[in-house]
Amino acid sequence: MALAFAVVGGWGATPTPASAQARTDVDEVVVTSSRLAGGSVSAPSPVTSNSADALRRAAPRNLADALVQLPAFSGSIRSENPITAATFGANGQNLLNLRGLGPTRTLVLLDGRRVPASNALGAVDINILPQGLVRHVDVVTGGASAAYGSDAVAGVVNILLDTQFRGVRGELRGGISGRGDVESGGGWVAVGRRAFGDRVRLVASAELARQAGIDADESTGRRWFDHPAGQLPNPVAGARPPILVIPEIRNALGTYGGVIPSGPLRGTQFLPGGVSAAFNPGVLTGATFASGGDGAQINIAFTPRQEREAAFVRGEFDASDHLTVFADALFAHRRVGSGLFINPHTGAANQFTIFRDNAFLPGDVLARMVAANVTSIPLGRYERDFPLVEIV
Repeated sequence: MALAFAVVGGWGATPTPASAQARTDVDEVVVTSSRLAGGSVSAPSPVTSNSADALRRAAPRNLADALVQLPAFSGSIRSENPITAATFGANGQNLLNLRGLGPTRTLVLLDGRRVPASNALGAVDINILPQGLVRHVDVVTGGASAAYGSDAVAGVVNILLDTQFRGVRGELRGGISGRGDVESGGGWVAVGRRAFGDRVRLVASAELARQAGIDADESTGRRWFDHPAGQLPNPVAGARPPILVIPEIRNALGTYGGVIPSGPLRGTQFLPGGVSAAFNPGVLTGATFASGGDGAQINIAFTPRQEREAAFVRGEFDASDHLTVFADALFAHRRVGSGLFINPHTGAANQFTIFRDNAFLPGDVLARMVAANVTSIPLGRYERDFPLVEIV
């Protein structure tokens, strides 16, 4: 509500008695607007309502990209982020995570009804929902959301569609990064028709999206990616800071051609063609990692390759003034590929063992083995000449 007032008069003016002021009778007062927002005011729990227009202005490419800009969704999983652990089919998906409690504790509804899970985690990929028909998105984070079940402990995201839409609308988009890579493109189209005196209504949408990816072994011109830093626990017990940021982090136990990490021949590496050479371990920060040196770089993919198609159809029929019959159909298909990292064979459990009778041993290495009276040597190697490890 708004309160307005005015002061009539000036410096030195003589106030006019109230009885002498002119009066005007008003038969009716019409309130045309209010500063109080509607909708969530009467809801049993606090509801944050976000219109589709506001979300598109915040992130034109994707509905989830706009939602994750809200503080409550700061811990969400985005489709552009590479995932190195077991994903259960969630790689390349947009999974909402309210208040950091996990996607499986955030319930996603479509027009008030549960959406089937799109991965083995039980979470819902926002990408599969009809972007072109979204009217607004309501978010409930209050305690009453738990009434939906354990999957709504963090809250509920209710995506409401414009089921009364009539006509045709669509969008085409494309983009590329400032480095000339990670090309993306796509678009959607939505249609709405009515028949039999508006008793039959049909809305449908289709979406297509593509995005190029960058694998772990690619050079991008970004120093932070091509020469990554890493965080490691401080090897000195009780020292401050407890976590160290290591520039140019590398594995001191493996190279792309192989290195002997222990034994009498420790510090010998193999260059292209099998030629042996001295190994520069860099500045060691522990038993495994080093800053700089000849060790293999430790990196993961920049972003996965993605292809996605989705379609949605909804039909409604007013059987009577009090009965409406409807049916929804949703189809989505995606393909995600990501060269996450180079497969390492390092450490006591994974390194190779090369025996002295190996026909490919360089002569100088064989002579040193004979002189040291060793029958085998360990070898730590990053398999850059094999396909990258991918997780779907």
